[in-house]
Amino acid sequence: MVGSYFNKEYHPRIEHEARRRLNDLVAEVLGPEANDSIRHVVVTGNVYEEILRVARADGASLIVIGAHKPDFHDFLLGPNAARVVRHADCSVMVVR
Repeated sequence: MVGSYFNKEYHPRIEHEARRRLNDLVAEVLGPEANDSIRHVVVTGNVYEEILRVARADGASLIVIGAHKPDFHDFLLGPNAARVVRHADCSVMVVR
């Protein structure tokens, strides 16, 4: 239902915009020289599945993930951070 609401150009356009904003943010925070040496990755899909997929494909040795202030039922981590911690093949640092 939702897919038929958006036109065909919407998804590629929004991904392009996300890449542009990520590039601008990293350049602003770390500087243009550091930004040039960083590979920016923008993917769509299930959050924790895509994080794990990209980490495995790249042979990552560390995943750094942010966590929000969760409800008690989340056991002190958000649901995506908790899943990444449980299923990652490498070390995970959760930043709150």
